[in-house]
Amino acid sequence: ERFTVGEPEVLDAVARLAAEHDATRRQLWEARDRLLDLEAADLVARAGVSGVRVIQQAFVGRDSQEVRGLAQRIVAQERTVALLGIATEPAQLVFARSADAAVDVGQILGEVCREFGGRGGGKPHWAQGGGFPANQLDRALARAREKLAV
Repeated sequence: ERFTVGEPEVLDAVARLAAEHDATRRQLWEARDRLLDLEAADLVARAGVSGVRVIQQAFVGRDSQEVRGLAQRIVAQERTVALLGIATEPAQLVFARSADAAVDVGQILGEVCREFGGRGGGKPHWAQGGGFPANQLDRALARAREKLAV
């Protein structure tokens, strides 16, 4: 009843709708990528340029894939460290650093997670974790920044 086509044309109509859906999804991902590029550039610009730039940010209502994509874009810049968190229950952390920043974010993330009752770790340039209460996220990010000593 929802289609304005006759029964013989239903298969063609469904195929057309599926193609339109795929094209719309592709456009949405492209727009999302452009927005993440702009957001990363803004966060980096606000961090200043002296020494290693540290971007420390907690997010509400963002999915982990989006925050990981933002971290990747941030650390594509020179001398940059991203300390990002997601206020979900439990909290999630994504830490990353550019290739020229001499910081082990995997070690820092692991230490912070243990201090707050969570788990996590990773490599010197990229780490993920969490598992502690979301109301502790800001404190955990601040503690990670203290541990950077940059």
